[in-house]
Amino acid sequence: MKKYIFIILLALTSSITIKAQCVVDTTIKTKGIYPRILPQAKEDSAYDQTIQFKMPKDTQSILGLITYDSITITNITNIPKGINYICNT
Repeated sequence: MKKYIFIILLALTSSITIKAQCVVDTTIKTKGIYPRILPQAKEDSAYDQTIQFKMPKDTQSILGLITYDSITITNITNIPKGINYICNT
């Protein structure tokens, strides 16, 4: 009996703490940054926006075809004073 109660409690607490950071938009077909135009921020108001990137799988160079394994954003520049960013990993 204790085993069943433990499993039920574990399942309940796991479902409460598990959440996605964002929802991937699978309808994006063209390479680029989405949304193309960000909503305007308002002073003294919370602002939260997810930005998604559709990247090419490979590129051609003088060395031949290069396939991307991963892309890492290391810095974001030219953001207004008072605006911060967080990258999900």
